[in-house]
Amino acid sequence: MAGSGGPPDDGDVSSREAGEDERGRSVNAPDAAVRSYVSSNVLRVRHEPSAVSGARRQVRRELAAENLPDPLLDDVEVVVSELMGNAVRHARAIAGGVLLVGWRLVDDELTVRVTDGGSLKRIEPRDSSPMADSGRGLHIVERLASSWGVTDHAGSLRTVWAILAVHERPVALRLVRP
Repeated sequence: MAGSGGPPDDGDVSSREAGEDERGRSVNAPDAAVRSYVSSNVLRVRHEPSAVSGARRQVRRELAAENLPDPLLDDVEVVVSELMGNAVRHARAIAGGVLLVGWRLVDDELTVRVTDGGSLKRIEPRDSSPMADSGRGLHIVERLASSWGVTDHAGSLRTVWAILAVHERPVALRLVRP
């Protein structure tokens, strides 16, 4: 489930009448620029290849409920798959045999992260031959994300994260005739 700060439900007319938009942000108020929309969740998933597809679909469902555009959801699925796949192949599980897969939406920025039990390998994109069946994942993440990185935590835990920009797409294209 999404964390605190989620959008009000459709029946919450009072917040809209009080000068808030559908995401609960102030409109036409002095502090409108200060308040942010924040939503997040963390999933505990098994540290095994079969868990990747289920986690990817769950993250997509949760973010679809945030009304994010389908092209962004497609990119998120690829990023989650790549980060989880790397964690399953190259890192240890967290106690209990799990990984943590999280997302955090703050205004127009979405951060996706996978936390594992760490590895002795450095996490960096590598060169692979055109015929190789692996080695392109972090290059793909680099192309889809505005930035990505690695955070090492106490107890050998490691988080690999990627930030994707949330862009509003036009509702429709209009043809203008002279």
